[in-house]
Amino acid sequence: MSGHAEHLVAEDLPDDYGYDPVMTPRGALVALSVLMFVSTLVEVGAGLSRRGEPVLWSLLTGLLSSFLGFYWFRLDRELRGWPRSRWLSVAIVTITPLAVPYYLARSRPKGRKLRGLAGFVGYVFLMLVASMAGAILAQLLA
Repeated sequence: MSGHAEHLVAEDLPDDYGYDPVMTPRGALVALSVLMFVSTLVEVGAGLSRRGEPVLWSLLTGLLSSFLGFYWFRLDRELRGWPRSRWLSVAIVTITPLAVPYYLARSRPKGRKLRGLAGFVGYVFLMLVASMAGAILAQLLA
């Protein structure tokens, strides 16, 4: 063991574990998917109306997506007892597509690493579907 609780999996934690975040890791991922849907809806809708996407909206959605991605990482890391790493925290925000699979491969116990990576691929697909749904809805509303 490398000093962290590799044997802990979020589903295996008892209800009285004493961990009571505002949002669960799954809730952060759902919020990020909803943000992707709404962001694409606004972006495509603004493009179709030729008004252009408001700069403040772009800034807000960029900050929110970085925050939610990092928030998921922090919650997941704490639930699994994974040690803090300044560099991995920075990487999660700046190079998410590379950092998240790295974190998943390192933080999951033996036998669950592939499942974690497959879940990430599935989540990326879900994000694409949410984005496509937002674009389709924007076109239907235009």
